[in-house]
Amino acid sequence: MTLMIYFERQDTQALGSLISSFRTYLNRNQVISEFNRLAYRNFINWSARIYRLSDWELRAQRNELAAELETVAVIVGREWLLARIRGEKV
Repeated sequence: MTLMIYFERQDTQALGSLISSFRTYLNRNQVISEFNRLAYRNFINWSARIYRLSDWELRAQRNELAAELETVAVIVGREWLLARIRGEKV
């Protein structure tokens, strides 16, 4: 997914633009099921949340964030997000 590439490359401007346009797309497109809409909305919200944290904030909150993400029932890319929280390479 393009968002993952921008995230990994730390392309802040492109990532912010993609998140904004994808949110708009999800809100406007009535063909997408509510389940998929929620799954992708959760993914972009978590991606933005993790990206905004500094390295030391992420390290300090690693366990809490991972536990919180595990409780999210519907989300796309959970394993990738968990790897980002843990600082692992995928």
